[in-house]
Amino acid sequence: TPFMDEVPLDRFFGTAVVVSIPKGKWEKIMPEDLEKAEPRIEPGDIVIINTGWHKSYGDNIRYFCYSPGLYVEAGEWLRDKGVKAVGVDHQALDHPLATAIGPHGPGGPILPWVCEEFEQETGKRVEEVFSLWEPCHRALLGNGIVGFENVGGDIDRVTGKRVTIAAFPWRWVKGDGCIVRMVAIIDPTGEFRL
Repeated sequence: TPFMDEVPLDRFFGTAVVVSIPKGKWEKIMPEDLEKAEPRIEPGDIVIINTGWHKSYGDNIRYFCYSPGLYVEAGEWLRDKGVKAVGVDHQALDHPLATAIGPHGPGGPILPWVCEEFEQETGKRVEEVFSLWEPCHRALLGNGIVGFENVGGDIDRVTGKRVTIAAFPWRWVKGDGCIVRMVAIIDPTGEFRL
């Protein structure tokens, strides 16, 4: 995966679709959710997914530990669709239980009680449901598809629309990720696209 200063700036700007895919605690965003999303996701789109989870941002436990998320199936679907970038309104491109919050990565699980709670509620071990560590990071970032996490602000105002997105990063040499200020540019006629 390239460093921030190696990603061409045009990857952070372009035609986007902001889709509503409401999800609850620990639910997966699946390929069928993406297929049914309106407006339709097209090759080359920047895809912003609104699950409604951004409304929980001020509650750290709920937002970071219980969010829904993408897993391998959705990551591969987005990659195969040929999208330009993917943004989510929750804590990471990957489902939280496919990150170090779950039993993955160096030192994982960093929050073992979350895994215990998942197992009590579902009757399944986390590893049975989320056996891979950050598969969406691999499927997307590993194929030149930019990722945006923690998308919020006025996302509800543009959900269900095609917009132009600008979300430029810092010029951070050898940085692996950074905060952006994401802006949706709206054309009232819906005809103007870059």
